Amino acid sequence: IKSTRGEGSIFSFGLPLHTCSLDEADALFESRIETHMDTTDALCGYVLVVEDNLINQEVVCEQLRRIGMRSKVANNGSQAVSMVKEEHFDAVLMDIQMPIMDGYEAAKRIRVTHPHLPIIALTAAAMIEDRHKAIKVGMNAHLSKPIHAKELKETLRLYVSKTGYQKAPIVTTSAKPPQKTLLLDVNDGLERMGGDKELYVRLLKTFLVQLESEIVPSLHAKKPTKRGKNFEVWEPFRREVHSLKGVAGNLSLHVLLEASTQLDAQIKEKHCATKAMIDALHASLHASEEAIRKWLEKEEKA
Repeated sequence: IKSTRGEGSIFSFGLPLHTCSLDEADALFESRIETHMDTTDALCGYVLVVEDNLINQEVVCEQLRRIGMRSKVANNGSQAVSMVKEEHFDAVLMDIQMPIMDGYEAAKRIRVTHPHLPIIALTAAAMIEDRHKAIKVGMNAHLSKPIHAKELKETLRLYVSKTGYQKAPIVTTSAKPPQKTLLLDVNDGLERMGGDKELYVRLLKTFLVQLESEIVPSLHAKKPTKRGKNFEVWEPFRREVHSLKGVAGNLSLHVLLEASTQLDAQIKEKHCATKAMIDALHASLHASEEAIRKWLEKEEKA
């Protein structure tokens, strides 16, 4: 350290490095190819991912990493508002339904201090009124869960330049429904993870743990005991179903995704749910769990 009062300081250090051999350089090059990142067409920038679900956080952050972007996570809207004030982000991926402060309120508050910062809704709510509400509070675009890496990349390309965020048109997009109704679509799941089987296995194991410790107990606890059409009574249960819907999509659990999507829409429209639909959700949860366990066991023996 060399420091002069009134002028400044110089900090320097040395690292004991060695020159890379040709064989080591080739190995490094091959390992970069295996990450499945398209470096010739990669984006750059710093994205704030506002999402309260651990599995969804990991999926989105991994997709961002594979297209060349850095990311940081906020667990709710309140954290996001504070973090945007403290750091520079090139874009915000904003979930809608979160505890403490939802995405709508967070977007409105961010817009006060950052009028041009791209805010992209990242939500399992794909109905046209949901998109309109997202745009009305100041979001620039709408991506529906499950998120497809290509769609995420092309949307971000509209808003993020090499020198930082830029003004861009308002757009809305939606994920395409799966063509096949599978309990566990491994090929689709691996594609969503950029081919990273280790990540996919880890997230499926995390989901199994959450099923037993969080998801199923919470669904039972928040299911209304009264069957009347009362939005206030059904809304806590619907939020759990809505969150499950996003996770099912990201893990390519198509039967569970379909069951949770139908139940979410039913409660949102009718302010109640039928016993048959709730039973179908729990049946799809059980069947998906079994499918995951069988595939994981097969992988461990391979």
